[in-house]
Amino acid sequence: MLEISDEKLEVIRSMTAFDNVFIRTFFDRNTVEFLLRLILKKPELSVETVTFEHVLDDPVSKGVRLDIRA
Repeated sequence: MLEISDEKLEVIRSMTAFDNVFIRTFFDRNTVEFLLRLILKKPELSVETVTFEHVLDDPVSKGVRLDIRA
């Protein structure tokens, strides 16, 4: 199981989607991987890439924008 200090947990809880800290944090691969492992309880999860609004077009339906591919 992943361990996280109370101090780090409080920082994570205080983040919103509009914080610069949130934006910077979520575009760092190591941090994204750690948080996803923690949230999903999957210690084996591996983040391949972190990109800003990677677009997957689909000619049949609407496309998708991905920020994280895991």
